[in-house]
Amino acid sequence: MEVRVSYRDIGNGSINIFYQQQDNGLVSARKVDLQNSDTWRTACFLLVDPDITERKPFDIEVNTADGKALIVCLIRVIKQYN
Repeated sequence: MEVRVSYRDIGNGSINIFYQQQDNGLVSARKVDLQNSDTWRTACFLLVDPDITERKPFDIEVNTADGKALIVCLIRVIKQYN
């Protein structure tokens, strides 16, 4: 499963997605650092073997160093078929 987050890159900090993996419990997809570029960007997160039986299959964590709010315009979840 892939999760794409389109956001306005304002401030400093990071975006991360945590999700329940079928065999390993809670894991991190990857951390994307904010660059304070004041542009629209899209971060892609690959969720390997996610446990989609969970009511809330993933959490998006945003940490900003300067207290600015992250502006998100789109979160797209793409299920990959094998």
